[in-house]
Formats: sequence, C-alpha cells, structure tokens
Amino acid sequence: MKKYFFSLVLTLASPWTHASVNLDQLPAAQAIQIIRGDGSRKLVIFSDPHCFYCKKLDAEVARLNNVTIHIYPVPLIDPSPTAIALDTQIWCNRNAGQTWHDFVLGGIQPAAVAPCPTPFSKNLSLLKQVGVNAVPLFILPNQSVHVGFSHTAELDALLDQATLESSQRKKP
Repeated sequence: MKKYFFSLVLTLASPWTHASVNLDQLPAAQAIQIIRGDGSRKLVIFSDPHCFYCKKLDAEVARLNNVTIHIYPVPLIDPSPTAIALDTQIWCNRNAGQTWHDFVLGGIQPAAVAPCPTPFSKNLSLLKQVGVNAVPLFILPNQSVHVGFSHTAELDALLDQATLESSQRKKP
C-alpha cells in the first residue's frame, strides 16, 4: 500500500521578496470588504475558508482596529464541489463579511441563498500573478507580500510600518 504525504506548513509570515503588489490595482469587486474602526489602514488577504492557517490568521486579524480588510476568497485547500458550494453561499450572502467571519471563526454554516457569480477563478489567477500558490497570503500598503500566519501584535506593527512607508512614498 502506497502512502502519500504532503504538508505545507506556514507558521509565521515571511515576506515574499519576489513580488510587490499595488493594493490600488487589485479589483475590489472580487473581495469581501470588512471595515474595523476608522478603516485607515489597508490589508489584503488571499484566504480559503477551509484552510487551518487561514482561520488562525483571520482570528488574529479580527483583533485589529482601524483597518479596511479585503479578503479575496480562493478555493485552494478544498476545491471539491461541496466546498465550492459552501464558499459560494458565503460570497453570495448579502452580508458576506459577517458570513465569512461567522463561518471561519465560529463554524456557523451560511444561510442558504441563491447562487450568484463568484470571483474564485479570477482570484486564483491573481494569486498566481503574485507568484505564490499558497494561502494565507497578505499584502500590505507598502506593496510587500507575506505568506503565512502572523499574530495580532506583529500584524499591527507590520501595518503601521507599511502604512507609514506607503504615505511617504506618495509624498512628492
């Protein structure tokens, strides 16, 4: 009997030095938007609601204040029809941000809604354009790309630094 074992362990986020992504060039219509506090800091996350480390990252991100989060859902971990149907229920829900949060952090199944067009294949293409085929992946305002999980304190520090660098870059 053959045994196949595959493991991709992303424990602490590390910068992906081969890519930089301008947040303003990402299509916001393909993301779930969540605003916390005044929303002054920006964070983009590519995530799969069935991914263990994505859920851990989402729990840490939920503790951040004054941030606008754009979550680009990608069915990377479990592309089965059942998982895609569940992802579609999250995306098509009127309050996708709360539905995402409830499912990822609380395991609450989304309410049944009529299917709608999803951006999943476009988001997978975006992820590949970044040069990474792994989740969670987050992008900061200074265009740095990070793969993996980070604690709230580290995310807060990274966001503050990236926001400062981004604002300095925009000044003439």
